[in-house]
Amino acid sequence: MSAGRQNFIGLSVLCALLALAAVIFRPALPIDETRYLTAAWEMFLNHNYFLPTLNFAPYHHKPPLLFWLINLSWEIFGPHRWPAVLMVSLISAGTIFLTYRLIRILFPEREELAARAPWIMVASAPFLAVGTAIMFDFLLTFCVLAAWIFAAKFLKGGKFILTIPAGLALGFGVLAKGPVVLLFTLLPWLLAPLWHGGVQKKRFYKGLLVMVLVGLAPVSVWLYEVFQGTDREFFHWLVVEQTKGRMTGSFGGAHSRPFYFYVPFFIGLFAPWIVFPAFWRKVKTAQRTDHVMRFCFFTIVPALLVFTVMSGKQAHYLVPLLPFAAILTAHCLESVQMKTLQRVAVAAVALMVIGQGIASLTIFPRHDLNEIVKIVAANPDKDWAYVRNYHGEVGFLAKREKPIEGLPDLASLHEWFIRHPDGLAVVRYRQPEDIRPYKVLYTMDYSSAKKLSVIALNPEYP
Repeated sequence: MSAGRQNFIGLSVLCALLALAAVIFRPALPIDETRYLTAAWEMFLNHNYFLPTLNFAPYHHKPPLLFWLINLSWEIFGPHRWPAVLMVSLISAGTIFLTYRLIRILFPEREELAARAPWIMVASAPFLAVGTAIMFDFLLTFCVLAAWIFAAKFLKGGKFILTIPAGLALGFGVLAKGPVVLLFTLLPWLLAPLWHGGVQKKRFYKGLLVMVLVGLAPVSVWLYEVFQGTDREFFHWLVVEQTKGRMTGSFGGAHSRPFYFYVPFFIGLFAPWIVFPAFWRKVKTAQRTDHVMRFCFFTIVPALLVFTVMSGKQAHYLVPLLPFAAILTAHCLESVQMKTLQRVAVAAVALMVIGQGIASLTIFPRHDLNEIVKIVAANPDKDWAYVRNYHGEVGFLAKREKPIEGLPDLASLHEWFIRHPDGLAVVRYRQPEDIRPYKVLYTMDYSSAKKLSVIALNPEYP
């Protein structure tokens, strides 16, 4: 068996183990995974594929590509959590193999670099932490790499027709997570003369213009359908306010953080590999003529600087930089034996699997809504309220077919019960005194020092 085939099988097994562990040990985690599953569920239920909804109201926070792919998996296997995990795991695994392909195009003479990068990537902290999560970041990364592969072929003198699939990949990147795809693609492409020698500038920049125009096509189709199905205010929020708000941190409290927030997470892109002394020796002795170093610098640093300036920050926003960090790491660890890298990768995946097994007995039960979901699912015709910022936590899990009313605080709950005396409510709180006037049907420890209860109106409450 060839070394390439062995690597493919080994990496596939590691990715499969991570996916299996996520299905067996981890529940759908509030609030992100449960929210996106609920949005996908409502799309599946209503067959409205252009306008995502959350709690049956138009949802302008995310574009629809991930929901489309989850719906595709549900059409085959049914609307369960595990097909959604399978889909995102396949996408994450795909980014590993696309990274390999990109290296083979950009650095065809560096076969060992292409062979090492996938092992480094599968054991990296971001891949282990987010690779099986029902989130948008690895889908965006997949689109980024697909666009890079076609653009790199074009940059290397390929036919002009390559600008069309590159542009479509850009467009689907926007449908994955918005215009942020351009930070990881168009920005370093514009800087190509600084990291790639012999760029035919006029031809290449003309190609970039075609890519952007082609990328507008799938986005325009989606936006047209959204515009037809909503009012102008929603459309304005979707197109303008969301992007502006996430940049400034003012969009619904969109994770506004200090400028230095990304420092530890940037270092995390290279974990656990930065513990190797060889990594630092290579960085220290790097020359300006090192074309791999130069390539990685201009693909990582410009996007990182833009993210640092933006007020809205989340650690997982850096995930699309992982392939380029893996290329840099593989280059820095060229003196380390391949078997050592493979053993570290196997150990890292094994620790992640074992860690999730332990967490399923310790941490995850505080995030598992299964018992509450059973009560919600058993009362589909009752009116339900959720106190304190409902984000779709139980919509998919309980297969709800009508909205749950979100209430801002406990002060508004009694008035809601007056209007819905036979209704039930899910309440998130800290002190038992907060819900003492109500009839408690079930209580669980939830998240950090919180509780989650299903309550009903107490007839004796005045």
